[in-house]
Amino acid sequence: MVFILQFVNVMEITDLEYDQALEMYFYLCESGDNFIPMKEELENEEDIAMCPGCSLIIKVIDDQFTCGEIIPTHSTNK
Repeated sequence: MVFILQFVNVMEITDLEYDQALEMYFYLCESGDNFIPMKEELENEEDIAMCPGCSLIIKVIDDQFTCGEIIPTHSTNK
């Protein structure tokens, strides 16, 4: 059986919000829930995040882990 993934969006890692305490990225889905790609998943080149509230999927383009440096992003902790 073959599954075809249809992405709702392909985005840069800097478009996501980052929570340093949880080491998690967040992106608001149009369903009102959050896509939550984990930092360790992105480091392991797992670049797909599914919304837990619906069937939408995003692909995260993440050059910061492929070149070995961490680029600071927006923080939700203020």
